[in-house]
This record gives sequence, structure tokens and C-alpha cells, in this order.
Amino acid sequence: MKTSIKQILTLFVTLVAAFMVTTAYLTQKQNAVRDEVLSLDGQAFEISQQASRLNVIVADYNLYRRPASLKQWSNTLDKIEKQAGQLLNITQLEEKMLAKRLSTDISRIRMQFERLREATIEKDIQWITINLNTYSQNLITQLHNLSEEARQLATLELSRLSWYQTVAVGCTTFLSLVVLIVLYTALIVPLKTVRSEMRKIGHDYAHYDSNPSKNSRIREWHELLKSLEEMHRELQVTTVSKKALVAEVEMRKEAEDNAVSLARTDFLTGLPNRLSFFERFKVLLDNSNHSAFLFFLDVDNFKSVNDNLGHLAGDTLLKTVSAAIMQLSNERDSIARLGEMNLQFCTSRTVNKKRYCLRESYKR
Repeated sequence: MKTSIKQILTLFVTLVAAFMVTTAYLTQKQNAVRDEVLSLDGQAFEISQQASRLNVIVADYNLYRRPASLKQWSNTLDKIEKQAGQLLNITQLEEKMLAKRLSTDISRIRMQFERLREATIEKDIQWITINLNTYSQNLITQLHNLSEEARQLATLELSRLSWYQTVAVGCTTFLSLVVLIVLYTALIVPLKTVRSEMRKIGHDYAHYDSNPSKNSRIREWHELLKSLEEMHRELQVTTVSKKALVAEVEMRKEAEDNAVSLARTDFLTGLPNRLSFFERFKVLLDNSNHSAFLFFLDVDNFKSVNDNLGHLAGDTLLKTVSAAIMQLSNERDSIARLGEMNLQFCTSRTVNKKRYCLRESYKR
């Protein structure tokens, strides 16, 4: 399955967007929890104040026995009950034992208030007052416990959100690194592969046999490398055609040179033939700066050799004579075979004594 670069970039952008949204959400939740912690602290502090006030009212009533103190006691208890209910609702502690204890203590205090209003005997009043003091102290203790537990819950919530945020940052960072590695593999590595394959084709495309496109999982690079392979095949076809054309031209040139050489050479002796000799002789005649002389050589009794010993012996004789004459000549001499047994010798040597010596050498 091939993956496009667009899909990888889309995945990367999606991860970044998800990270930003998650971070914004967690930050908002953290801010909300912090505000809630501040609100809890405020409510817990206010409950603590009300509890302390309740303690003062109880002490004032024990000292002066004023009916107004009972009224303040009842009003303060109503406020405490309301604020405790709100705090329990915020912290979702209604189902815990602490909430039940608070409700029980408040109910007992109200019950003692009703008994105190109806009591007429001093001893009963004292006993009810002692119970009120006990229940009030228990209520104050439970309110302090409620405040501490609310703070602990808020702190745990903040810690949990911070952990979520850390996990989100870690996961996003890891996934981003994975996507970046994939991007590097999808962009940089294939680019190096293309450059390497181009160099191979440029340096030795005749022996290039790689197939890099099968290793690429990215659609764009797969298509590019496939086009590169097609270009290589076209280059191979073009190169083969060019080499074949050059080989054919060289073969024709060699055949032409061989034909020219055969047309100017005697096939038996290997000496220049009549055409080649007259071309050379014309050059000597046209050159007025040098003198030259001409020999005509004839092999005696050559016909008798052919008739008595056969044409093979005659051919051998001609080859032997031609080889002997070639050994006596130099680069300034021109030797050719004009007829069946006639050899011509032309030279540009000018000294008469040397001419005579050369003639005698050929005669021998």
C-alpha cells in the first residue's frame, strides 16, 4: 500500500491540532479546578468562621443564659448547614461517611435546641447545654475535616489534570517524532536515492540494473523512481541503437578500405598492382625536383616452370622473387606486378653508381 506525502502532512497537522486542542482543554480544566479550589478555600474558611462563632455563642449562652444567644445559635447553625451542603455538593462527598456525620450532628443540635426551648428545670437545661456543647464541638471538628478533604480532592484533581497534560504532551511529542521520522524517510531518503540512481545512470548506465521503486512506500516517490527507470530503459535502447550504428559504420568503412586495398594490390604476391604503380609513377613524373629511373624485370623460363612443374610451383616462384626484391628495396622505391611474370621497379635514387649496383643486385 502506497502512502502519499499529502496524507503524511495531513496526519502531522492533525496531531498538532489535536495537541493544541487537548492542551487548551486541559489548561481550561486546570484553571477551572484552581478557581474551584479557591472557592472551596473561601467556603471552608467561612464555615470555619461560622463554627468558631458557634463556639462563641455556646460559651455566651452558658455564661449569661440569654434568649438572643439561642437565636444567634440557630441562625448560625442554618448558615453552617447551608454552606456545608454547598461544599458537599461541589466536592461530591454527599455519599461519604463525613457527610452523614455532619447531617447527624446538625440534627442532634436542632433536637437539643427544641428540648432547650421546652425545658423549665435548671438541671435539664444544664444537661441539654452540655449536649449542645458536645455536638457543637463535634460539628466544628467535622467541618474542619470537610475543609481538609475538599482541599485534598481539589489537589488530587489538579495533579490528575497535570498528569493528563504530561501524558498528552509526551504522546504528542512521540507521535510528532514518529511523523517527522516518516517525513524524513518519505522526503530526504528518497531524494538521496534519486540522486544516487541518477549518478549511477550518468556514470555507467549500460550496467545499471537497480530497481529502487519497489522499496518506496510513498506514492509520489514511487512514481518518480518508476519514471527514472523508464528513462533508463529508453537510454539503454538509444545507446544500443547508437552502438549498433557506430559498429555498422566502422564495418562498412573497414570493408571499403579492404576493397580499396584489394583493388590496388596483387592478390598473389601482395605487391602493388598496375593501378597503384601508375599512380606512384605519375607522382614521380610530376615532381620536377627529383630524378628517377625505371626497371623492368622478367623471370626467365617462367612459362616452362608453369608447364613442367605446375602453376602452384610458378606461383611459389613469383612469391619468392617478389619477397627477394622487397628485401632489396627501401621506402623510396616502388615495386609493382604488371603482368603474369613482369615486375616493374621505380626509384628516385639519382646516383649512377648506385643505380648500376642496384641493377646488378636485382639481376643476381
